[in-house]
Amino acid sequence: MPDPLDVVEDQDGQWTLRITKDPIHITGRYYGLVQILESVGNDRFWVRHYNWDSEQFDGIDEIVYLPSVLPNRDNIDQSSNRDIERSPLNEQGWYIFGALNADGEFVVQAIAPYHFFDLNPDVVITGQRESLRYLHTDYWNNPRAQKGKVITSLLLPHIEASATPIPAVDEIWQEGDRALLMEVYGGIGGNKKEFAPGGIYFGHFSFGLAHVIREPLTGKLHFDIEYRQIFTHSPEAVIAGLNGWTRFMGDRQYGRVGFRPVADILIKFPPFTQDYNFDGVIFSPMNRLIRELDVMAARYRIGDGTGTTAVSPVNSCVQDSTQALLTALNRLFAEFTVNPLMMKWLRDHPDYEQTHRFRLLMDLLASLEANLLPLGIGRSDWRTGELTLGQFAGETPMKTLVDALASWNSLLPRLANDIMAMVFLQLGASVWIIRAHQIGGDDPDIERIAPGDFGIHPPRIKRARFNV
Repeated sequence: MPDPLDVVEDQDGQWTLRITKDPIHITGRYYGLVQILESVGNDRFWVRHYNWDSEQFDGIDEIVYLPSVLPNRDNIDQSSNRDIERSPLNEQGWYIFGALNADGEFVVQAIAPYHFFDLNPDVVITGQRESLRYLHTDYWNNPRAQKGKVITSLLLPHIEASATPIPAVDEIWQEGDRALLMEVYGGIGGNKKEFAPGGIYFGHFSFGLAHVIREPLTGKLHFDIEYRQIFTHSPEAVIAGLNGWTRFMGDRQYGRVGFRPVADILIKFPPFTQDYNFDGVIFSPMNRLIRELDVMAARYRIGDGTGTTAVSPVNSCVQDSTQALLTALNRLFAEFTVNPLMMKWLRDHPDYEQTHRFRLLMDLLASLEANLLPLGIGRSDWRTGELTLGQFAGETPMKTLVDALASWNSLLPRLANDIMAMVFLQLGASVWIIRAHQIGGDDPDIERIAPGDFGIHPPRIKRARFNV
Protein backbone atom coordinates (compact mmCIF):
# COMPACT_ATOMS: atom_id res chain seq x y z
CA MET A 1 0.00 0.00 0.00
CA PRO A 2 1.49 3.39 -0.97
CA ASP A 3 2.38 5.86 1.73
CA PRO A 4 0.22 9.02 1.58
CA LEU A 5 3.44 11.04 1.38
CA ASP A 6 4.55 9.27 -1.83
CA VAL A 7 4.15 11.70 -4.74
CA VAL A 8 4.47 11.77 -8.51
CA GLU A 9 5.94 15.04 -9.78
CA ASP A 10 5.83 16.51 -13.28
CA GLN A 11 8.67 18.90 -14.05
CA ASP A 12 8.49 20.07 -17.65
CA GLY A 13 7.32 16.68 -18.84
CA GLN A 14 9.81 14.71 -16.74
CA TRP A 15 7.92 12.47 -14.36
CA THR A 16 9.50 11.61 -11.01
CA LEU A 17 8.19 9.27 -8.32
CA ARG A 18 9.34 10.23 -4.83
CA ILE A 19 8.84 7.61 -2.13
CA THR A 20 9.28 7.85 1.61
CA LYS A 21 10.56 4.34 2.29
CA ASP A 22 12.48 1.55 0.59
CA PRO A 23 10.64 -0.35 -2.15
CA ILE A 24 9.95 -4.05 -1.69
CA HIS A 25 11.72 -6.64 -3.84
CA ILE A 26 9.25 -9.12 -5.36
CA THR A 27 9.18 -11.70 -8.15
CA GLY A 28 6.41 -11.87 -10.75
CA ARG A 29 4.01 -9.25 -12.12
CA TYR A 30 0.94 -11.52 -12.04
CA TYR A 31 -0.18 -14.46 -9.97
CA GLY A 32 -2.76 -17.23 -9.74
CA LEU A 33 -3.77 -20.15 -7.52
CA VAL A 34 -3.63 -23.55 -9.20
CA GLN A 35 -3.33 -27.28 -8.82
CA ILE A 36 -0.72 -28.91 -11.04
CA LEU A 37 -2.32 -31.79 -12.95
CA GLU A 38 0.47 -33.33 -14.99
CA SER A 39 3.64 -32.72 -16.94
CA VAL A 40 3.25 -32.41 -20.70
CA GLY A 41 7.00 -32.37 -21.35
CA ASN A 42 9.60 -29.71 -22.04
CA ASP A 43 9.03 -28.05 -18.62
CA ARG A 44 5.33 -27.45 -19.41
CA PHE A 45 2.55 -28.47 -17.02
CA TRP A 46 -1.23 -28.67 -17.15
CA VAL A 47 -2.72 -26.66 -14.27
CA ARG A 48 -6.26 -26.02 -13.09
CA HIS A 49 -7.21 -22.72 -11.47
CA TYR A 50 -9.05 -22.14 -8.20
CA ASN A 51 -12.72 -21.22 -8.48
CA TRP A 52 -13.94 -18.55 -6.05
CA ASP A 53 -17.59 -19.66 -6.33
CA SER A 54 -17.10 -23.37 -5.66
CA GLU A 55 -13.99 -22.97 -3.46
CA GLN A 56 -12.49 -25.87 -5.42
CA PHE A 57 -9.90 -26.33 -8.12
CA ASP A 58 -12.45 -26.65 -10.91
CA GLY A 59 -11.68 -23.42 -12.77
CA ILE A 60 -10.06 -23.07 -16.17
CA ASP A 61 -7.24 -25.33 -17.34
CA GLU A 62 -4.12 -24.09 -19.06
CA ILE A 63 -0.52 -25.03 -19.72
CA VAL A 64 2.15 -23.04 -17.88
CA TYR A 65 5.91 -23.03 -18.27
CA LEU A 66 8.06 -23.95 -15.22
CA PRO A 67 11.55 -23.65 -16.72
CA SER A 68 14.33 -25.68 -15.16
CA VAL A 69 16.62 -23.36 -13.20
CA LEU A 70 20.35 -22.90 -13.63
CA PRO A 71 22.56 -24.47 -10.93
CA ASN A 72 24.15 -22.05 -8.47
CA ARG A 73 27.91 -21.79 -7.94
CA ASP A 74 27.80 -24.92 -5.73
CA ASN A 75 26.12 -26.86 -8.57
CA ILE A 76 22.83 -27.02 -6.63
CA ASP A 77 19.45 -26.26 -8.21
CA GLN A 78 17.63 -23.86 -5.89
CA SER A 79 14.30 -25.30 -7.01
CA SER A 80 13.09 -28.24 -9.05
CA ASN A 81 10.01 -29.03 -11.13
CA ARG A 82 10.66 -32.78 -10.99
CA ASP A 83 7.44 -34.63 -10.00
CA ILE A 84 6.00 -31.42 -8.60
CA GLU A 85 2.50 -32.67 -9.40
CA ARG A 86 3.12 -35.46 -6.85
CA SER A 87 4.07 -33.09 -4.04
CA PRO A 88 2.01 -33.49 -0.84
CA LEU A 89 1.32 -29.76 -1.09
CA ASN A 90 -0.34 -29.97 -4.50
CA GLU A 91 -3.76 -30.96 -3.12
CA GLN A 92 -4.18 -27.57 -1.45
CA GLY A 93 -2.68 -25.77 -4.41
CA TRP A 94 0.14 -23.41 -5.32
CA TYR A 95 0.34 -19.70 -5.88
CA ILE A 96 2.27 -19.16 -9.11
CA PHE A 97 3.91 -15.80 -9.84
CA GLY A 98 5.30 -14.67 -13.16
CA ALA A 99 4.54 -13.08 -16.53
CA LEU A 100 3.88 -13.98 -20.16
CA ASN A 101 6.73 -14.70 -22.54
CA ALA A 102 6.86 -13.80 -26.23
CA ASP A 103 4.85 -16.93 -27.09
CA GLY A 104 2.04 -15.99 -24.72
CA GLU A 105 2.92 -18.67 -22.16
CA PHE A 106 2.75 -17.93 -18.46
CA VAL A 107 6.29 -18.38 -17.14
CA VAL A 108 6.34 -19.34 -13.44
CA GLN A 109 9.14 -17.34 -11.84
CA ALA A 110 8.13 -17.99 -8.21
CA ILE A 111 5.95 -20.57 -6.53
CA ALA A 112 4.37 -20.65 -3.07
CA PRO A 113 2.31 -23.44 -1.45
CA TYR A 114 -1.13 -22.32 -0.30
CA HIS A 115 -0.67 -24.08 3.04
CA PHE A 116 2.35 -21.95 3.93
CA PHE A 117 0.07 -18.91 4.34
CA ASP A 118 -3.34 -20.25 5.39
CA LEU A 119 -4.65 -20.08 8.96
CA ASN A 120 -5.23 -23.82 9.43
CA PRO A 121 -2.52 -25.11 11.78
CA ASP A 122 -1.42 -28.73 11.67
CA VAL A 123 -0.42 -28.68 15.34
CA VAL A 124 -1.92 -26.75 18.27
CA ILE A 125 -0.03 -26.64 21.58
CA THR A 126 -1.51 -25.09 24.73
CA GLY A 127 0.10 -24.29 28.08
CA GLN A 128 3.36 -22.48 28.73
CA ARG A 129 5.38 -25.54 29.71
CA GLU A 130 4.23 -27.56 26.69
CA SER A 131 4.79 -24.61 24.34
CA LEU A 132 8.31 -24.06 25.68
CA ARG A 133 9.11 -27.73 25.27
CA TYR A 134 7.93 -27.63 21.65
CA LEU A 135 10.12 -24.60 20.89
CA HIS A 136 13.03 -26.04 22.82
CA THR A 137 13.15 -29.56 21.41
CA ASP A 138 10.46 -30.38 18.86
CA TYR A 139 9.94 -27.90 16.06
CA TRP A 140 13.13 -28.81 14.15
CA ASN A 141 12.95 -32.53 14.97
CA ASN A 142 13.52 -35.09 12.22
CA PRO A 143 13.71 -32.73 9.24
CA ARG A 144 14.61 -35.59 6.88
CA ALA A 145 11.20 -37.22 7.32
CA GLN A 146 9.49 -33.93 6.45
CA LYS A 147 11.10 -33.36 3.05
CA GLY A 148 8.66 -31.70 0.65
CA LYS A 149 6.17 -30.75 3.38
CA VAL A 150 4.97 -27.60 5.12
CA ILE A 151 4.00 -27.98 8.78
CA THR A 152 2.33 -25.17 10.73
CA SER A 153 2.05 -25.00 14.51
CA LEU A 154 0.13 -22.68 16.82
CA LEU A 155 1.46 -22.22 20.36
CA LEU A 156 -0.93 -20.77 22.96
CA PRO A 157 0.98 -20.47 26.24
CA HIS A 158 -1.73 -18.39 27.93
CA ILE A 159 -4.33 -21.17 27.59
CA GLU A 160 -4.22 -24.05 30.05
CA ALA A 161 -3.00 -27.31 28.55
CA SER A 162 -6.15 -29.09 29.74
CA ALA A 163 -8.54 -26.38 28.52
CA THR A 164 -11.43 -27.42 26.27
CA PRO A 165 -12.60 -26.27 23.91
CA ILE A 166 -9.58 -24.49 22.45
CA PRO A 167 -10.48 -21.09 20.94
CA ALA A 168 -10.93 -21.03 17.17
CA VAL A 169 -7.96 -19.73 15.23
CA ASP A 170 -9.96 -16.76 13.89
CA GLU A 171 -10.63 -15.69 17.48
CA ILE A 172 -6.87 -15.43 18.07
CA TRP A 173 -5.65 -14.21 14.67
CA GLN A 174 -7.96 -11.73 12.96
CA GLU A 175 -7.92 -9.70 9.79
CA GLY A 176 -5.67 -6.65 10.21
CA ASP A 177 -3.46 -8.22 12.88
CA ARG A 178 0.26 -7.89 12.38
CA ALA A 179 3.01 -10.00 13.85
CA LEU A 180 6.74 -9.82 14.31
CA LEU A 181 8.38 -12.45 12.15
CA MET A 182 11.67 -14.23 12.81
CA GLU A 183 13.12 -16.39 10.04
CA VAL A 184 15.82 -19.04 10.24
CA TYR A 185 16.98 -21.45 7.59
CA GLY A 186 19.20 -24.50 7.70
CA GLY A 187 21.72 -26.28 5.49
CA ILE A 188 21.91 -28.76 2.65
CA GLY A 189 23.05 -32.34 2.96
CA GLY A 190 22.92 -35.36 0.68
CA ASN A 191 24.98 -35.92 -2.45
CA LYS A 192 25.43 -32.19 -2.95
CA LYS A 193 26.00 -31.20 0.66
CA GLU A 194 27.43 -27.80 1.41
CA PHE A 195 30.24 -27.06 3.83
CA ALA A 196 29.13 -27.70 7.41
CA PRO A 197 32.03 -28.28 9.85
CA GLY A 198 31.32 -31.29 12.03
CA GLY A 199 27.89 -31.62 10.41
CA ILE A 200 26.78 -28.36 12.05
CA TYR A 201 25.20 -25.64 9.95
CA PHE A 202 24.94 -22.23 11.56
CA GLY A 203 22.05 -20.97 9.43
CA HIS A 204 20.72 -17.50 8.73
CA PHE A 205 18.41 -15.15 10.65
CA SER A 206 16.22 -12.21 9.77
CA PHE A 207 13.31 -10.25 11.17
CA GLY A 208 10.23 -9.53 9.16
CA LEU A 209 6.58 -8.58 9.34
CA ALA A 210 3.41 -10.61 8.79
CA HIS A 211 -0.06 -9.18 8.23
CA VAL A 212 -3.32 -11.12 8.38
CA ILE A 213 -5.13 -10.15 5.19
CA ARG A 214 -8.13 -11.38 3.20
CA GLU A 215 -6.48 -12.96 0.19
CA PRO A 216 -8.03 -11.58 -3.04
CA LEU A 217 -8.21 -14.89 -4.98
CA THR A 218 -9.92 -16.91 -2.23
CA GLY A 219 -11.51 -14.37 0.11
CA LYS A 220 -9.99 -16.29 3.04
CA LEU A 221 -7.63 -15.13 5.76
CA HIS A 222 -4.01 -15.45 4.83
CA PHE A 223 -0.58 -14.37 6.12
CA ASP A 224 1.16 -11.78 3.97
CA ILE A 225 4.88 -12.06 4.74
CA GLU A 226 7.83 -9.78 4.12
CA TYR A 227 11.42 -9.95 5.34
CA ARG A 228 13.77 -7.22 6.52
CA GLN A 229 17.00 -8.79 5.38
CA ILE A 230 20.30 -7.76 6.94
CA PHE A 231 22.38 -9.51 4.31
CA THR A 232 25.96 -9.19 3.09
CA HIS A 233 26.72 -8.84 -0.61
CA SER A 234 25.36 -12.03 -2.12
CA PRO A 235 26.10 -14.14 -5.20
CA GLU A 236 22.42 -15.12 -5.07
CA ALA A 237 21.26 -11.55 -5.77
CA VAL A 238 19.88 -10.87 -2.29
CA ILE A 239 19.82 -7.14 -1.57
CA ALA A 240 19.78 -6.03 2.06
CA GLY A 241 16.44 -4.44 2.85
CA LEU A 242 12.77 -5.22 2.28
CA ASN A 243 12.23 -8.53 0.47
CA GLY A 244 8.84 -10.05 -0.26
CA TRP A 245 8.25 -13.77 0.25
CA THR A 246 8.18 -14.34 -3.50
CA ARG A 247 11.67 -12.89 -3.84
CA PHE A 248 13.58 -14.24 -0.87
CA MET A 249 11.84 -17.59 -0.45
CA GLY A 250 9.70 -18.45 -3.46
CA ASP A 251 11.81 -17.28 -6.41
CA ARG A 252 12.60 -20.43 -8.40
CA GLN A 253 16.06 -19.28 -9.48
CA TYR A 254 17.19 -17.34 -6.39
CA GLY A 255 14.86 -18.26 -3.51
CA ARG A 256 15.50 -20.42 -0.45
CA VAL A 257 12.40 -22.54 0.09
CA GLY A 258 13.09 -25.00 -2.73
CA PHE A 259 16.47 -26.23 -1.51
CA ARG A 260 16.73 -25.33 2.20
CA PRO A 261 14.73 -26.17 5.32
CA VAL A 262 13.22 -22.94 6.63
CA ALA A 263 11.23 -21.88 9.67
CA ASP A 264 9.25 -18.67 10.02
CA ILE A 265 8.10 -17.82 13.57
CA LEU A 266 5.25 -15.30 13.76
CA ILE A 267 4.80 -13.60 17.13
CA LYS A 268 1.61 -11.83 18.16
CA PHE A 269 2.46 -9.95 21.34
CA PRO A 270 0.25 -6.87 21.82
CA PRO A 271 2.79 -5.01 24.03
CA PHE A 272 5.12 -5.04 21.00
CA THR A 273 2.90 -5.51 17.95
CA GLN A 274 0.21 -2.94 18.83
CA ASP A 275 0.66 0.83 18.91
CA TYR A 276 0.30 3.04 22.00
CA ASN A 277 -1.81 6.19 22.04
CA PHE A 278 -1.08 8.63 24.86
CA ASP A 279 -3.66 11.38 24.32
CA GLY A 280 -2.84 11.62 20.63
CA VAL A 281 0.90 10.86 20.83
CA ILE A 282 1.50 7.55 19.06
CA PHE A 283 4.30 5.16 19.98
CA SER A 284 4.84 2.06 17.82
CA PRO A 285 7.51 -0.46 18.87
CA MET A 286 7.08 -2.33 15.58
CA ASN A 287 7.59 0.81 13.52
CA ARG A 288 10.67 1.70 15.57
CA LEU A 289 12.16 -1.71 14.84
CA ILE A 290 11.39 -1.38 11.13
CA ARG A 291 13.11 2.02 11.06
CA GLU A 292 16.23 0.65 12.75
CA LEU A 293 16.30 -2.33 10.37
CA ASP A 294 15.96 0.02 7.38
CA VAL A 295 18.93 2.01 8.64
CA MET A 296 20.97 -1.15 9.19
CA ALA A 297 20.06 -2.49 5.73
CA ALA A 298 21.15 0.80 4.13
CA ARG A 299 24.46 0.54 5.99
CA TYR A 300 24.90 -3.05 4.75
CA ARG A 301 24.31 -2.04 1.15
CA ILE A 302 27.26 0.35 1.22
CA GLY A 303 29.41 -1.20 3.96
CA ASP A 304 29.29 2.01 6.02
CA GLY A 305 30.83 3.76 3.03
CA THR A 306 33.56 1.21 2.34
CA GLY A 307 31.65 -0.47 -0.49
CA THR A 308 31.56 -3.96 0.99
CA THR A 309 30.19 -5.81 3.99
CA ALA A 310 31.59 -9.10 5.24
CA VAL A 311 30.44 -11.49 7.96
CA SER A 312 32.49 -11.47 11.16
CA PRO A 313 31.97 -12.47 14.81
CA VAL A 314 30.62 -8.98 15.52
CA ASN A 315 28.78 -8.13 12.29
CA SER A 316 26.31 -10.58 10.79
CA CYS A 317 22.66 -11.06 9.94
CA VAL A 318 21.79 -12.08 13.48
CA GLN A 319 24.14 -9.76 15.42
CA ASP A 320 23.02 -6.63 13.61
CA SER A 321 19.31 -7.59 13.51
CA THR A 322 19.52 -8.08 17.27
CA GLN A 323 21.23 -4.72 17.62
CA ALA A 324 18.39 -3.09 15.69
CA LEU A 325 15.77 -4.60 18.02
CA LEU A 326 17.51 -3.60 21.25
CA THR A 327 18.33 -0.14 19.88
CA ALA A 328 14.71 0.41 18.85
CA LEU A 329 13.38 -0.48 22.29
CA ASN A 330 16.02 1.46 24.21
CA ARG A 331 15.45 4.60 22.13
CA LEU A 332 11.69 4.30 22.51
CA PHE A 333 11.99 4.12 26.30
CA ALA A 334 14.53 6.96 26.34
CA GLU A 335 12.13 9.22 24.45
CA PHE A 336 9.28 8.15 26.66
CA THR A 337 11.00 8.82 29.98
CA VAL A 338 11.87 12.42 29.07
CA ASN A 339 8.23 13.19 28.21
CA PRO A 340 6.47 14.23 31.43
CA LEU A 341 3.01 14.04 29.86
CA MET A 342 3.39 10.35 29.11
CA MET A 343 4.78 9.60 32.54
CA LYS A 344 1.79 11.42 34.01
CA TRP A 345 -0.57 9.40 31.82
CA LEU A 346 0.79 6.15 33.26
CA ARG A 347 0.49 7.43 36.82
CA ASP A 348 -3.09 8.55 36.20
CA HIS A 349 -4.14 5.27 34.55
CA PRO A 350 -2.43 2.49 36.55
CA ASP A 351 -5.10 -0.12 35.77
CA TYR A 352 -5.60 0.57 32.07
CA GLU A 353 -4.90 -2.15 29.52
CA GLN A 354 -2.36 0.11 27.77
CA THR A 355 -0.44 0.58 31.02
CA HIS A 356 -0.29 -3.17 31.50
CA ARG A 357 0.98 -3.59 27.94
CA PHE A 358 3.64 -0.94 28.50
CA ARG A 359 4.97 -2.68 31.60
CA LEU A 360 5.18 -5.96 29.69
CA LEU A 361 7.11 -4.15 26.98
CA MET A 362 9.63 -3.06 29.60
CA ASP A 363 9.85 -6.66 30.81
CA LEU A 364 10.51 -7.70 27.22
CA LEU A 365 13.49 -5.37 26.87
CA ALA A 366 14.90 -6.34 30.27
CA SER A 367 14.55 -10.06 29.44
CA LEU A 368 16.07 -9.76 25.97
CA GLU A 369 19.09 -7.86 27.28
CA ALA A 370 19.55 -10.32 30.17
CA ASN A 371 19.62 -13.27 27.78
CA LEU A 372 21.25 -11.88 24.64
CA LEU A 373 23.97 -9.96 26.49
CA PRO A 374 25.04 -12.66 28.97
CA LEU A 375 27.94 -10.70 30.48
CA GLY A 376 25.55 -7.99 31.61
CA ILE A 377 27.31 -5.31 29.58
CA GLY A 378 26.33 -3.83 26.27
CA ARG A 379 28.67 -3.62 23.33
CA SER A 380 30.31 -0.23 22.97
CA ASP A 381 29.55 -0.01 19.25
CA TRP A 382 25.86 -0.74 19.93
CA ARG A 383 25.70 2.05 22.51
CA THR A 384 27.40 4.65 20.34
CA GLY A 385 26.25 3.61 16.88
CA GLU A 386 29.86 3.21 15.75
CA LEU A 387 30.25 2.45 12.04
CA THR A 388 31.89 -0.97 12.00
CA LEU A 389 30.83 -2.46 8.65
CA GLY A 390 33.58 -2.88 6.09
CA GLN A 391 36.16 -3.50 8.79
CA PHE A 392 37.89 -6.84 9.23
CA ALA A 393 37.94 -8.64 12.58
CA GLY A 394 41.70 -9.12 12.39
CA GLU A 395 42.31 -5.37 12.40
CA THR A 396 41.20 -5.06 16.04
CA PRO A 397 41.39 -8.61 17.46
CA MET A 398 40.97 -7.72 21.16
CA LYS A 399 38.00 -5.43 20.56
CA THR A 400 36.44 -8.08 18.31
CA LEU A 401 36.85 -10.71 21.03
CA VAL A 402 35.36 -8.49 23.76
CA ASP A 403 32.39 -7.45 21.62
CA ALA A 404 31.73 -11.03 20.49
CA LEU A 405 31.75 -12.27 24.10
CA ALA A 406 29.45 -9.44 25.18
CA SER A 407 26.81 -10.48 22.65
CA TRP A 408 27.61 -14.20 22.51
CA ASN A 409 23.99 -15.37 22.57
CA SER A 410 23.21 -13.31 19.48
CA LEU A 411 26.16 -14.70 17.54
CA LEU A 412 24.42 -17.87 16.28
CA PRO A 413 21.21 -17.55 14.24
CA ARG A 414 19.07 -20.35 15.69
CA LEU A 415 20.33 -19.75 19.22
CA ALA A 416 19.30 -16.08 19.15
CA ASN A 417 16.07 -16.90 17.32
CA ASP A 418 14.98 -19.49 19.89
CA ILE A 419 15.99 -17.33 22.86
CA MET A 420 13.89 -14.44 21.59
CA ALA A 421 10.95 -16.68 20.69
CA MET A 422 10.93 -18.26 24.16
CA VAL A 423 11.17 -14.86 25.86
CA PHE A 424 8.11 -13.67 23.93
CA LEU A 425 6.30 -16.92 24.66
CA GLN A 426 6.95 -16.75 28.44
CA LEU A 427 5.55 -13.21 28.46
CA GLY A 428 2.30 -14.48 26.93
CA ALA A 429 2.72 -14.15 23.16
CA SER A 430 0.80 -16.31 20.69
CA VAL A 431 3.34 -17.98 18.42
CA TRP A 432 2.75 -19.41 14.94
CA ILE A 433 5.52 -21.54 13.41
CA ILE A 434 5.72 -22.33 9.71
CA ARG A 435 8.27 -24.96 8.68
CA ALA A 436 9.01 -25.83 5.06
CA HIS A 437 11.46 -28.55 4.08
CA GLN A 438 12.86 -28.23 0.54
CA ILE A 439 9.43 -27.95 -1.03
CA GLY A 440 8.29 -28.01 -4.64
CA GLY A 441 9.63 -30.65 -7.02
CA ASP A 442 11.81 -33.45 -5.73
CA ASP A 443 15.60 -33.25 -5.86
CA PRO A 444 16.99 -36.63 -4.69
CA ASP A 445 20.53 -35.26 -4.44
CA ILE A 446 19.82 -32.98 -1.47
CA GLU A 447 18.70 -33.51 2.12
CA ARG A 448 17.99 -31.14 4.97
CA ILE A 449 20.29 -30.09 7.80
CA ALA A 450 18.66 -28.29 10.72
CA PRO A 451 20.52 -25.20 11.98
CA GLY A 452 22.49 -25.90 15.15
CA ASP A 453 20.81 -24.98 18.44
CA PHE A 454 23.89 -25.66 20.64
CA GLY A 455 21.89 -27.01 23.57
CA ILE A 456 19.96 -23.86 24.41
CA HIS A 457 18.09 -23.82 27.72
CA PRO A 458 14.86 -21.87 28.14
CA PRO A 459 15.78 -18.24 28.92
CA ARG A 460 14.93 -16.47 32.12
CA ILE A 461 12.40 -13.67 32.35
CA LYS A 462 13.50 -10.46 34.04
CA ARG A 463 10.96 -8.02 35.39
CA ALA A 464 11.86 -4.42 34.76
CA ARG A 465 12.03 -1.83 37.48
CA PHE A 466 10.52 1.36 36.21
CA ASN A 467 9.07 4.04 38.45
CA VAL A 468 6.40 6.26 36.99
